[in-house]
Amino acid sequence: RSVVLQVAWVRVDTQTILSIHHNVITQNPRISLSYNDHRSWYLHIKDVHEADRGWYMCQVNTDPMKSRQGYLQVVVQQPRRQKSSYSDDGGSMTSETLVNINQTTQRNNPEDRNLHTNRCENLKSYRIVGVEVPLRTSRFFFAVPPSIVDRETSTDMVVRETANVTLTCKATGYPEPYVMWRREDGEAIIYNGENGIHGVEETKICKTLTNFLSHLHAVAYLCIASNGVPPSISKRVALRVQFPPMLSISNQLVGAYLGQDVSLDCHSEAYPASINYWTTERGDMIVSGDKYEAVSTDNGYNKFMLLKIRSVKHSDFGSYKCVAKNSLGETDGVIKL
Repeated sequence: RSVVLQVAWVRVDTQTILSIHHNVITQNPRISLSYNDHRSWYLHIKDVHEADRGWYMCQVNTDPMKSRQGYLQVVVQQPRRQKSSYSDDGGSMTSETLVNINQTTQRNNPEDRNLHTNRCENLKSYRIVGVEVPLRTSRFFFAVPPSIVDRETSTDMVVRETANVTLTCKATGYPEPYVMWRREDGEAIIYNGENGIHGVEETKICKTLTNFLSHLHAVAYLCIASNGVPPSISKRVALRVQFPPMLSISNQLVGAYLGQDVSLDCHSEAYPASINYWTTERGDMIVSGDKYEAVSTDNGYNKFMLLKIRSVKHSDFGSYKCVAKNSLGETDGVIKL
């Protein structure tokens, strides 16, 4: 059996059913319905109010349901004042009247224009001041999901520490999308802190982060744009900050007894990646073998250095140095055994 397809209009933001097939459901007298050969269905709103602004949906009862959303934008236009002169048998008079620059509204509502004219013609010896009553027009737009404008959005970059850098993200769509920045690792972006982002400039469709002060900000950032129309969209921007090596040592004094195996460790950070090695008290570079085992583990900017000394002897006691160097500088730390 064939199924009769029915069309319904719905006010999305209030979940109000406005019409179903041939019938207007809403009690709003300003809303009416028309259709053309059951192929084109029109929802009419008379005397548009600001409260009419919002999302509207046209639904067809197919399986699955098909629908299309659109956004009704109501624009309030302020009229400008114009001096007009009138004359009658009693003499001349000047009245202050209002002229709205929206010709479309005047053309569609000639009664409003004539009413104002007729009232002025009946005046004799009174001077009146027109009251500013904004007229409203409406425009209907189909929803457009957000899209990031690549040519106006930052890409991956490498900068020196303490230098200023700007990350900018811009998006388009309708309604205008809201743009935000997030760290990919989920950590909070610290604004205006000692090690934070010095300045933030934000508009509805564009957001900028400036002045990364430290290698602590050297992570991937996500520019996310959304406007309520799925799907939201994001772009990943990796920020690399170049800085000389930094070392940290958890234990600068380590004790061991004769014959024991002992481990010394230190941590380094650097970008570009550093070259790391151990030296003895005399300055000789330590190479892995039967006596020593030097292990280095990388994790992003971080490097973990471990030196294992097997079967400690009297000659093994003394100072050991861990060294890290890259093109921007070098540093070292001393551990005493």
